Amino acid sequence: MRSLGDLNGSHVHYVVQDGREDVHGECRPAFIVQDWGQTRAALAAGAAVNLIVLRDGDTDLPGRTPVQWETSREYASAHEFATWHFPEECQVTVAAPPAGEAPEGESGDSSHG
Repeated sequence: MRSLGDLNGSHVHYVVQDGREDVHGECRPAFIVQDWGQTRAALAAGAAVNLIVLRDGDTDLPGRTPVQWETSREYASAHEFATWHFPEECQVTVAAPPAGEAPEGESGDSSHG
């Protein structure tokens, strides 16, 4: 389990709820710039963080900046809209390749939602 302390600067994932409808619920990389609760118990009790979210340009937010500021966002391992989670908590489902073929996406496909 991840050791918590000062989470400022930590790389996390943010579950988007705005922009194009086909990206709602997808995860985007984010960085914590201010944490308000530095223990897992505080996070579970609703302590929030401020995040800088890196969006996928016009794919996510046509005509808007791909850098997004999100304030007072809560942690949720269940991937609820407008929450954050640690990258290792993502549930990526990859279909098994046909027998004898190498798996695709070994390079780190991060699309999950």
